[in-house]
Amino acid sequence: MAPIINNLPSDNLPADVDYPMEADPIKTATDPIAGYQFGRYQIMGADRQMWIEDPSTPMCPVEPSLLDIMAMITAFKRGQPTWYIEYDRIWDPPFRILVDLERMDLPTTGHYHQFTICKESTNKGRRPVPNHHDLFTGPGVLVVALMYRADGPMWSDIAIAQYKTRFPIDTLRHIYIDNCTNSETEPLVTMLMGGPQDAWYGITPQQSKIQVPTVFDYGTPSYQAILGSATGKAVAALILGAFPRGTWRIAKIACWYYWGINMRFDIEPVPQPSLYTKP
Repeated sequence: MAPIINNLPSDNLPADVDYPMEADPIKTATDPIAGYQFGRYQIMGADRQMWIEDPSTPMCPVEPSLLDIMAMITAFKRGQPTWYIEYDRIWDPPFRILVDLERMDLPTTGHYHQFTICKESTNKGRRPVPNHHDLFTGPGVLVVALMYRADGPMWSDIAIAQYKTRFPIDTLRHIYIDNCTNSETEPLVTMLMGGPQDAWYGITPQQSKIQVPTVFDYGTPSYQAILGSATGKAVAALILGAFPRGTWRIAKIACWYYWGINMRFDIEPVPQPSLYTKP
């Protein structure tokens, strides 16, 4: 019997297994599978959409995040690399997202805590580049300026733990990805925004200069495709790790080009069924 994906029979692998990607992310996205405009990306994104919204959806691999950021940093094992704090300061957010912060009526200067931590990789043969996470937190806002994991906790767990050191997690409303360079997500978002057609990644110079976002609404094929790419899956893991399933969801995804692809994931409560019944 074929496995079930999104409650529909499928001949593909179970949803909790990452599908092998083509070397070319665009080829992966433009290779449709029956019922899915953006193929494997959309399938994986649709699964994450359902895991987040419906706690009865099976095979969700993400558990509630219990990471304590200070305990992680101060933990010491003889002979093993340890975490060190590069920045721990009040600082302005990255310049690429300033216009969008203003557009969303969010603080732009002097209200963000920059927290940057690093650790050498324990697997120097396979992934010798250090772990490096650069996060900004403000009221209702988490900005991911750098996320590189060679080993250790997932960056989504680190982001949750760091936000919780400053604010209650249920105040989080916006997650920004500054200058997304992921080799899977960046070309996919570029394509969904209309490119690449020229040096402006398919959008006009006028749009780029004023940083007009392209908005992908909840549940659309493009939304699901982004959620099924590497960066989208990580943000979905953050939501699944931070909140009980079925309580908060990613309402929409906004993307724009300004010195790179920038992204904003907006969070909202999951609409609950009305308790009113017609007499």
